[in-house]
Amino acid sequence: MVIALIFVSIQLQTALAEWKRHVIFEGVSNQTAIAGDYTKDGLPDVITSAGGKVRLLVAPDWNEIILDETEGYRFIHSETWDIDGDGDLDYIGARYQPGLIVWLEQPTGSMINFPQCR
Repeated sequence: MVIALIFVSIQLQTALAEWKRHVIFEGVSNQTAIAGDYTKDGLPDVITSAGGKVRLLVAPDWNEIILDETEGYRFIHSETWDIDGDGDLDYIGARYQPGLIVWLEQPTGSMINFPQCR
């Protein structure tokens, strides 16, 4: 049993050592981030609420597309879901004070004009 525990401990340490840090965005406070294939290219992109803007960071080079700059949209929770049933991921952002939940519908085609719904 002791040998099994030592083996598991060594495997766990090895697995943890293999995690590599990749900085994809920096410079302003980030409240929430969520990954998904928003561009439908098979790569995981990231949507973040950072510095008062909702930003899409497109893999693999993490090019930034501003999805929304509405004043006061500093979301602390986010999720993606196909809200409207059209087969793509939409963005949901929420904050506490004052309470607000926003849905950004992913457009078909270009990601540049990600419209807003409430």
